[in-house]
Amino acid sequence: MGWPKDLIDWGQSFSVIGDLMETALVDISVVIVTWNVKRYVEECLESLQCQTGCPPIEVIVVDNASSDGTADFIDKFFTSVMVVRNSSNLGFARGNSIGVRLTKGKYICMINPDVKLAPGCLATILAFMEQDSSVEMLGPRMLSADGRVQRSCMRFRGAWNVFCRAAMTGCISPSGSTRRPKSAAALPYTTDLELYNLRGGS
Repeated sequence: MGWPKDLIDWGQSFSVIGDLMETALVDISVVIVTWNVKRYVEECLESLQCQTGCPPIEVIVVDNASSDGTADFIDKFFTSVMVVRNSSNLGFARGNSIGVRLTKGKYICMINPDVKLAPGCLATILAFMEQDSSVEMLGPRMLSADGRVQRSCMRFRGAWNVFCRAAMTGCISPSGSTRRPKSAAALPYTTDLELYNLRGGS
C-alpha cells in the first residue's frame, strides 16, 4: 500500500494517524527502513509472510528515496505491506521514528531489510513478552547465513568494563590476571540475560 509523500516529511504532525488508530490493534507491528535494498528485502518480507503460530501482523516499510525501485517492488509484490516513501534519505533513526508513529501493534519489531526471520520467530517473541510483563525490550539470537551466532549484545557496564573497552584490549585485574570486558563474545546466547547494549531489539 503506497503512502502520500506529503505526509512523510520529517517533523510534520502526522494529523492523519488518528484515523489509523481507530482500527483494531494488532499484536505485532514490524517496521523496516530501506534504502536501495531491493535485492535483500524480498527474502525479508517473504520470511515475515511465512511466520507460523502467531496472530496476523502489520508490516510498515519506510523507504528513504531508493533509486533501485525498492518501494515500487514492494508495492507490486507485497500488497499488504504499507510503504512509506520519503522524498529524501532521512537516515535510519528518522526512518524508524516515522514507521513507529504509524504502527497499531501492541509490540513493535524493528528489523533490518537484510534479515530473514526463522519460522516461528515472532510467535516465540510474542509468547515470551506476553508471559513476563517486566520485559520491555527483547532481542532474539542472531545467526549468520551459515548458522553461526552473531555478536549482538553486551552485559551491563561497570567502570572496569568501560575502561577495558576504551583501551580496546584485555586488562590486568587487581589480582594480576588478564581478563577481557564482558562483551558479546563472553555471552552464552543460550539463556535469557539482562543486557545493557542490544542490537536487534524488538
